[in-house]
Amino acid sequence: MNKQTLVQFLVTLRYAITDYKCQGSTYKGSLVRNLKKPDNSSSPAASPYVQLLRAQSLDQIHILRPFDETELMTPLSENLKAELEWEKSMYEKTKDKFSIFLT
Repeated sequence: MNKQTLVQFLVTLRYAITDYKCQGSTYKGSLVRNLKKPDNSSSPAASPYVQLLRAQSLDQIHILRPFDETELMTPLSENLKAELEWEKSMYEKTKDKFSIFLT
């Protein structure tokens, strides 16, 4: 008769999500981040800024592996700058139009 040994180990439920999908959300608990840009891809790097802002405090953030710090200082594209300017103008127009509701 074979004697079997059972081993018990802790499993924690985790989710994976893109920086695009998590934009505007704040998460509780530990957040593991992969900030490294793909080596063999022409796709732009994920937004480290967006990823890092999802935590409520710095002690929640765990960075998965080393990454290039210059990725954090990459200048914004002209298309993104134009979109941000448009959003700012729409905010001002909306605020002016509905200012009576903001008091």
